Amino acid sequence: KGEQTHWGIIPATEGRADKREIYFPNHERAMAHYSPISPDHKWILITGMDGTGNFDSCYVVPFDGNFSAREVGPHGVCTSAKWSPDGKWMFFSVGVQGSWHLWRQRFSGGTPEQITFGPATEEVSVEVAPDGSSLVTSVGQRSSTVWIHEASGQERQLSSEGYAFSPRLSADGKRVYYLLRQSPTTNITELHVIDLATGRSDIPVPGVSVRDFDISRDESEIAYTTVASGGELEIW
Repeated sequence: KGEQTHWGIIPATEGRADKREIYFPNHERAMAHYSPISPDHKWILITGMDGTGNFDSCYVVPFDGNFSAREVGPHGVCTSAKWSPDGKWMFFSVGVQGSWHLWRQRFSGGTPEQITFGPATEEVSVEVAPDGSSLVTSVGQRSSTVWIHEASGQERQLSSEGYAFSPRLSADGKRVYYLLRQSPTTNITELHVIDLATGRSDIPVPGVSVRDFDISRDESEIAYTTVASGGELEIW
């Protein structure tokens, strides 16, 4: 929509006629992705991304085009949502505080209920059987570590926890900077630096969730981006 990456929900006939807007997120860079319609064709479940490209909570909107969206399911990173065959239940795959599980909630209201448990795996999708008696999901667990290949030909692992990515060597080759998420389901990302000689690891900007970064050649300054409460990126 326009010049921004702004995705919304627009129904149309088979010939792409009679198009009308049902729902567009408020933020100009937010996106509405998956949109299963309720069995009575009166409501739509929305799975989408916020203005920073991260999956947001799920919403339900009326099919008649009234833009009043209601957040449903637990507040977290919602990647999949489906209806029960009778339309009385909504099922979600949501990441909450680093744990990615299946949840359900009555369409009429009430508190979301977690229905699968276990270790911090990723259950990133949900499908409901036609008779409503069972659910299908995919379960996995991602990991990412930082390694270094030394001039001698040896390789060694530098990070051992969480989801590490975006490694960068200091100008003198003595330290490695990288980003670390304790779990791939959380949006909190810390900047770490490790001394290659001693193995000591530090956090240069503690308490800050870093989206991207760069370091000066003398390592006296670090430039980094964070996400503001409204979803905008800020440079520090």
